Amino acid sequence: MFYITNPSSENYIEFSRSEFSIKKIQDQQNKGEKIGIPDYSSFVNTIDVLPEFTTIACNKLVVNFKETKTDFFKISRVPYISGYFVSERLKNAIEEKGFTGMAFKEIGEIDKRIEVIY
Repeated sequence: MFYITNPSSENYIEFSRSEFSIKKIQDQQNKGEKIGIPDYSSFVNTIDVLPEFTTIACNKLVVNFKETKTDFFKISRVPYISGYFVSERLKNAIEEKGFTGMAFKEIGEIDKRIEVIY
């Protein structure tokens, strides 16, 4: 078992290039009111002051792994991709050693609204 307490969301999400909106949770059809979010701090602050039953929706999420040297990290509180991530190198090493009980999925396959920069 493992647990990462400090997420790396601010290191990999390009908030200024992503497209967010504020909407009612139950309103699945409406894309909501567009909002500009320049960075992770603004993202978290916006979430913290939203009225009850309101959320930040993401119409486009830009994730940049171009300069990543980390093999294992966590992204949290971000729509569509909150979770643990491993590098291709670590994934291959895990598979070569025959470890089981986990599955790997390419980040671009999670949701069509995610744009990945490698």
